[in-house]
Amino acid sequence: MVLIAERVNPVEWLRATMDEPEHRVALAHGREERQKVFECGGQPILLRVICEGDLVITALLTRKRAKYGASP
Repeated sequence: MVLIAERVNPVEWLRATMDEPEHRVALAHGREERQKVFECGGQPILLRVICEGDLVITALLTRKRAKYGASP
């Protein structure tokens, strides 16, 4: 098994998603989801960051881009 941290620098991905998201979704309680697609292992992968302003609540990686509103 290969961990994502062995292939990419997750901090750089997180910063890029926070600073220049490809897609934004307004959520309840003043939260926002910021999304950006990256490449990992030759395949696209979506980073979803849930935040309140500049405070990151959680970050999730998924290959299900269409399910979360990202371009296919």
